[in-house]
Amino acid sequence: MIRLKSKLFQQRLALIFCCFILKVSAQNEPVNYVGWYSYNGYHTLNQDNNLALIAEGTMQRNNIIIQPMQWAYRVGISYQFKNEDRIAGGYAFQYNYPYDAASQPYNAINRRIWEQYTIRSSNKIWNGLFTHRFRLEQIWTQQKSSPDYTTTSGWKFDNVFRYQINYNLPLNTKWSANFYDEIFLNMYNLQNQKVLNQNRIYAGMIYNLDQSHIWKISAGYMFQSVWNTQENQEGRKRINNVLRIAIISDLSFNKKNAINK
Repeated sequence: MIRLKSKLFQQRLALIFCCFILKVSAQNEPVNYVGWYSYNGYHTLNQDNNLALIAEGTMQRNNIIIQPMQWAYRVGISYQFKNEDRIAGGYAFQYNYPYDAASQPYNAINRRIWEQYTIRSSNKIWNGLFTHRFRLEQIWTQQKSSPDYTTTSGWKFDNVFRYQINYNLPLNTKWSANFYDEIFLNMYNLQNQKVLNQNRIYAGMIYNLDQSHIWKISAGYMFQSVWNTQENQEGRKRINNVLRIAIISDLSFNKKNAINK
């Protein structure tokens, strides 16, 4: 009797697993292998090192390097409190290309105003650094009309909340390991679209290029899930397997601080 129940349980478990596999495979979302190549700059502007310029640029390519996906930049001003929390805001620009079956059939501009608050806390046990980043983005995405898609028909507005938890673990004076997870949530027009927008999971390494840790290079893998947000659509919109390579700089733009370093 016990063996019979066990066999029935195994059969039901196998059936559930098969149904899950069939459902996932039936979604047929595009799966891409892409490269993100970035510069991330945090440049202090005053002698107290509490005011800084944020300057970032990214080039994204499908098939690692072959096909254009996007180029973008982000600029802003950051203020650091005495407890090392930071508040920042600024402007971002993206130029997007169609690169898979889930893309719009035209090139499109994306403009953003962003605000963020960052909490930094050291881990005394592992000597690592946890960073919690809370970001709001007001987004205007260019819409174009068929059939030639050369005329702007309007701008779609979105308001997106992003939360990232980041952990940086120094391994020695040159190397550190870096991990993060970031979730994107829609905050606007929720009667017509779902809350979950996308998720990014990353693991990589950072190499210090100088003794003062002003210049670094990072490389790693990111799994990006982009979800269908329309109420009449289910599952993922696309999956991106991302090779991320970035130059990171903390070079001070204050002359006295730059000389001291």
